[in-house]
Amino acid sequence: MRFVREKYFRLSLCSFLCFCGCTQNAPLITPDIGLGNAIVLSKNILQPLEGIYSLADGDNGLGTEFVCKVSRNRISFFGNKAGVLMILQAGLIQSDSSILFLGFWRISEKPAEGTIHFVLGPKQAHQLIHSNTPTGINLIGGFLLNKQEQKLTLSYNRDFSAATKAKSLAIFGHHGIETNANPPFMENSLKAVLQAEYYGANGLEVDVRLTKDNVPVLFHDPDLNIRVVEKSGILADVDQVSWNTLFNFVRLHDGQRIPSLEEALTLAVDSTDLNYIWLDIKGNPNVFQYLEPIVRKAISNASAKGRNLQIITDIPTDEVIAEYQKQPSYATLPVMCELELDKTLSLKATYWGPRWTLGLMLDQVDQAHQQGLKVYTWTLNSEDIIVSYLKDGRFDGLITDYPAYAVYHFYTMP
Repeated sequence: MRFVREKYFRLSLCSFLCFCGCTQNAPLITPDIGLGNAIVLSKNILQPLEGIYSLADGDNGLGTEFVCKVSRNRISFFGNKAGVLMILQAGLIQSDSSILFLGFWRISEKPAEGTIHFVLGPKQAHQLIHSNTPTGINLIGGFLLNKQEQKLTLSYNRDFSAATKAKSLAIFGHHGIETNANPPFMENSLKAVLQAEYYGANGLEVDVRLTKDNVPVLFHDPDLNIRVVEKSGILADVDQVSWNTLFNFVRLHDGQRIPSLEEALTLAVDSTDLNYIWLDIKGNPNVFQYLEPIVRKAISNASAKGRNLQIITDIPTDEVIAEYQKQPSYATLPVMCELELDKTLSLKATYWGPRWTLGLMLDQVDQAHQQGLKVYTWTLNSEDIIVSYLKDGRFDGLITDYPAYAVYHFYTMP
């Protein structure tokens, strides 16, 4: 049945190359790759594949060691070289009961990506599906680099350490993924919400502003500008534009609409396995009045679905504190403060969010933990700093543009 598998490779890779290939010159938006007639495998079947893999054969251009994580209907690998990540779909080929993996690889801080594929043979596929064990598994395949097919075989090495599995780390995408270098989709978008977990994030930080008619929307800058939106003739601050105008006439650079907060939270609850949403509030007058019903509804919907989704409202400035205090009922919702620990405690917040440039702050983090607070730091984009903070710090989570670094170094810890 080798011919069948090769046929799947050729058809899928050729159709994908019409869109993608590999480049070193410009960031790419990578479309999904269809699995043809293969039966798409569920998260429950793929979950046992999680662990540490080693390069067993082939080209080492993507690295020599990889962390495997499964999220919804994707399997992702995070490598020890240049923040490399691979995102694949998996399907059972009915004709010979092997499992086909098709997807793409990317480099976190460079505009480079290409297609990738693996096969898990019938015997090992049966082992995975019926025994739920990855021991001895070899993923045999290859990847496209500079329009040349390179061989690649990954072998399961070990499970995550007991110490790592006993911990939890909140990894927030910084209003998207790779937003400083090679974004696969625009920041503060519905695609960011829907796909962030494939790129290693289990949480997403988003920016919230009010429109002229007080609709909370996801947008970072105070004004509509060409950094993130297409030219439309609408040059104004976000709070001077109605929701109807944004909806109908303004588009992000990748063609998406600016989403409302309600749309984003509904998508996060209904269509993702994200554990955290961090709402960075930009401080419009009476913003908490308009946020509260939306946040409460999303929390209620998540609870009804059995989802463990923490929706955390962040207070970054004294001006936002003043707005927060105008809405006393908001105090029963999860709140974070980025300011000094004393202010965080006085607000009775349940999360503290100091910036990373303040250092590890071991004593203050310990104090916060003693008071029952979780501590998340932001925004860590250097691989060396991420490693240092994971190894020497005591934070419960972090924001980064490059979740691949955090995933690899966290899950390979002894």
